[in-house]
Amino acid sequence: MNLNNKAYLWLLSYDREEYFPQKQDISKLSESELTRYKSCSNYRKKELLLGRLLLRHALGGCLGYRIASLEVIERQGLLPKVPLAEEYRLRFSISHSDSVIAVVVRGDESEGSNVIGLDIEYLQLDRRLSAAKIFCTREQLEQISKVEGIEEKRHLFYLFWTQKEACYKAYSDTNKSVNLKSIGFDLQRCSKNTDLFFSPIDIESRDVRGMYYCSVYAPGVSTLVTKHVQIANGTIDAGAEELLINWGRYFSNDTNS
Repeated sequence: MNLNNKAYLWLLSYDREEYFPQKQDISKLSESELTRYKSCSNYRKKELLLGRLLLRHALGGCLGYRIASLEVIERQGLLPKVPLAEEYRLRFSISHSDSVIAVVVRGDESEGSNVIGLDIEYLQLDRRLSAAKIFCTREQLEQISKVEGIEEKRHLFYLFWTQKEACYKAYSDTNKSVNLKSIGFDLQRCSKNTDLFFSPIDIESRDVRGMYYCSVYAPGVSTLVTKHVQIANGTIDAGAEELLINWGRYFSNDTNS
């Protein structure tokens, strides 16, 4: 795949209740992954296993390598380390919510613009929007209060939430500390040179249907390609369907150190 000024977002949808980890998939985990896997609750085991398999699927697709060639090393409190990705200067981020696992991958073409962050959140109609006080600035709270209609308020809530998480996660593996609440952007300023991709994504597959909100923070990336994979015969289908997403682009006024 051509990663020059591009990033690839991989989405895996699965039925959380009906999916059960397969022995052949568990056997693909490294020793450190397996140790972490065994310590997880049942639902978290599913998320961890599918997240690590999707990471291999995404990196293997970008590099043209078989997933068996990709060593993945768990790190406490950090993204896993993938030596082959480091060798080819690929950066990635992982997120999951409800019945979707997401992995985004980008190349490291220019110094200073090599970070990437991803957040995906399932749209919960009963979520209390007052939780915005935890992560929004005063100006952002005012924007939510001024728009009319619950759908518009909910849209801004998930916009602010996911873009902040994406920015935060982009720097979580660096020496730059980020204050989640201080991250913001101007909704009135849009440009082809923005850093943040955002869109609601309607996932419809044989296993699951639902609306998700997704943000990808990727300075220097001009194109975000989205691919959707599903579970077949209990494991990840090797095929991927490209999704045509109308990504919004925003400035990030972002990150106070």
